[in-house]
Formats: sequence, structure tokens, C-alpha cells
Amino acid sequence: MYKKAKLNWTKHLDFAIVDLIFLAVAYYLSVLLRFGLPHEEFRAGMYLQLCITILLIYFLIAMFGNAYKNIIRRTRYQELRAVLVQVILTFLLFTAYIYFSRQAFLFSRQVLIQIGIFSAFLIYCARIAWKRIIRLHMLNNVNLPHMLVISDKITAARAIKTMKKRRYNMFYISGCAIVDQDLKGETVEGVPVVCNSNEIRKYVVSEVVDEVFLAINDQRSQRSLVNYLLEAGVTIHISLMDNATSLPNCMTEKIGGHIVMTTTNNAAEGWQLLFKRLLDIVGAVVGLIITGILFLFIAPQIKKADPGPVFFSQMRVGKNGRQFKIYKFRSMYMDAEERKKDLLKDNEMNGFIFKMENDPRVLPGIGERIRTRSLDEFPQFFNVLKGDMSLVGTRPPTLEEFKQYDAHHKMRLSFKPGLTGLWQVSGRSTITDFEKIVALDNEYIKTWNLRLDIRILFKTIGVVISKQGAS
Repeated sequence: MYKKAKLNWTKHLDFAIVDLIFLAVAYYLSVLLRFGLPHEEFRAGMYLQLCITILLIYFLIAMFGNAYKNIIRRTRYQELRAVLVQVILTFLLFTAYIYFSRQAFLFSRQVLIQIGIFSAFLIYCARIAWKRIIRLHMLNNVNLPHMLVISDKITAARAIKTMKKRRYNMFYISGCAIVDQDLKGETVEGVPVVCNSNEIRKYVVSEVVDEVFLAINDQRSQRSLVNYLLEAGVTIHISLMDNATSLPNCMTEKIGGHIVMTTTNNAAEGWQLLFKRLLDIVGAVVGLIITGILFLFIAPQIKKADPGPVFFSQMRVGKNGRQFKIYKFRSMYMDAEERKKDLLKDNEMNGFIFKMENDPRVLPGIGERIRTRSLDEFPQFFNVLKGDMSLVGTRPPTLEEFKQYDAHHKMRLSFKPGLTGLWQVSGRSTITDFEKIVALDNEYIKTWNLRLDIRILFKTIGVVISKQGAS
């Protein structure tokens, strides 16, 4: 899932929130110093109403004045000047408002002056501190999309050099593929050459690649590669070309100083992904509380059935090939993974997933009960809280499954894996064809929206209560 480029004021909504918080703090401190605590003026509502007014004026100035444009790259002097300009404009408009609304004689001039001084100081310090945190995250490549540069040597060197001049990019150049020479193992402008032209497809499927910067002259080869990358669920940034508009979800953007045409299987607005993440956090907190209660009842029964850990952990593959450790209540014997090799001949699934009715590895009694009710999945709310998974998404494969993937299989990993998904609410026990599961996951990715997530969540609750689709 690719996050669409935002408008300048929404791109740094976090800075707007920080500014408004400290403007409100400055306002309250100023009123407190003037009238003391408690004071009738604030309780009466006039000063509270004017506080909301000044916050609204500040926000509107920030929105229409592009107050946060290039904020990450500003120097401290530039930031001080920007803050002073915004605060002065805010208080000029605020002063005009209270004058024309005939409230100027009710409002303390001391409070007004103090708000201006306090807000400029606090907002400036808050911006500097918040920028420092963001810059550290960006320089350490924390949660940044991994970008692969595909081009000839000269163009790749020029493109990477331009990108690196912009110190704080919203992506991490993880490697490059040179199409006109075999330079694998060498570096271009400090970036490792991870594959040659013949290995690009294999590399994209087997390694972590979120986005590709594509700049090759052969239009036929470029179009073929674009189609393959889209099949693998990778977001592609390509140079503008006459036939680019026939590609799905096309949008013109500026990436690392380069104007590109971006195409992807599905793109979402920033607020949609933010809402999805907030929903994940709230759901994870509630789920972990329930998990704690379940632990009191399930843990003793697991210990009684088979001595060993209550929780089972396993490495799984998440978004675009990232590996993470998944957690479950243990429902099988300790040697379940070793015994799986002897049971592969009884696999009821047509594909990479192993599934078997009356699996002899399942703990009698407690193991069967928690699997039938899907209670063994509850510890995965911890994965949701960490950000490895989402409430709704696609099924995370094991490392063995992932090694066998083709391009269309990897598309299902272009979205963060989920506790539940379209497959789980479509009768998962009745689906034995792995390709059908892939088709459902890819359909979910291509048609994703918030309404779909909410609909799947409600269906999941019904499936769990009725024990449908579990095994």
C-alpha cells in the first residue's frame, strides 16, 4: 500500500499538532500569571472561547500559508524566523478579531503580550526538539520504505547523488541494479549494487523492496519490468512517458529531487492509513486485556497437557519481505515442527500452506478447543501493537513458504499482514487451494478501503462466535 503525497500542511500534521498544544499551554500560562488559579474569567468561558479562536486562527494561517513547507530541512535561524512570522500574523489577526467583535476592552493586554512571548518561545523549542527526533529516525532508516534504484550506471550515479543531496528523504536507498554492466558486489555513490539486469526479478521477490526508482531507456524492457513489479506489489517511480497514463493509479510526484510518474496497485491518503493505525492500537489494547484474562484459564491447561512454554513463537514474513516473530498460545506439542516433515504427505492444502484435519500434533483437549475458537491467535495483538501486523490484512507466511513465492504471490505481502482478512471470513476451512487464498488476499489489497476493514472485522466476530471457518 502506497501513501499518496500530501499537501504541504497535511504532510507535517504532527508539527501542526505540536504547535497547537504549546500555543494552548502558552495561553493558559499567560492567563494563570495574570489572574492566578482559580480565576473566574477562565471559568466563565470568555477566555476559553478566545483560546479556541486563537488556535483556529493559528491553524488556518499554517494551512493557507504553507507554514511547514521544507520544515525538516530548515536551519535553526530559518525556523526562528518562520515561527516569529507565524506568531506575529496570528496575533495581528487575533487582535483585529477581538477589536471588531468588541471584546478588546474585556481582554487583558498583559495576557496578550505574554501569550505572544511564551508561544514563540515554546513553539520554537518544541519544533527544534521534534525535528531532532524525526531526523534521527530518518537518518537511522527507521520504518522508511526500502527503495531499489534500477538504471544504467551513469544515470543511477546521477540519480543517487541527487537524492543524497537531500539529506532527509522519506525513503531509504537499500541498493541499486545496474542494467548495462555487471557490477554486482560493487557500489555506486556509496550504494551497493545488489543485482544485475538478469537477477532483478528474483531479487525483488526474495528481498525487502517497497519501492523502485526506474530509469532505463529501453521502453519495451521498461514496460515489461513495470508489469512484473506491479504483479509483485511493488510501488514504481518511473520517468514520464507517453504511455504511462495507461498504468494503474498513476500520479506525478517529486521523489528525491526527481519528477517521476508513480504507479502502484493501490494508494491511500495519509489520513486513511493514520485511522487504520489508530484502529489497530485501540483494538490491540483491548485485545491484550482479553488475552491477559484468557491466559489465567488457558495457561494451566496447556502446562497440564504438555509441559513447556505457554506461548508459541515463530518467524514469519511481513510487509514486502520483512521478518518478524509471531506469537500464539501453544496448541501443539513441543516437537510439532519436527513432526510436520513426516505429515507433509497428508497435507490437505494445494500449495505452500500445510493444513491437516485431526492433526496429531495438536494437544488433546485444550489445543483443540482454543484452535476451534481461534483463541490461540489472541497473543498476536502484541504484534499488532508493535506494528508488525494489523487487525485486518493478509496472512503472514512462514519462511519456508516465502522462499517458494513467485511475483504474484509476493503481492499479498505489499500490505501489512493481519489477524484477520478476506480469506478468514470467506470460509477458510473450505478453501484448500493456495492460489485461491492468494487471489483473495490480492483482491483485498487492490480494493482496500476503511469500510472494507470494518466490514471484515464485524464478519470476523461473527465467524469466531459461530466457530465457522476454524480448524
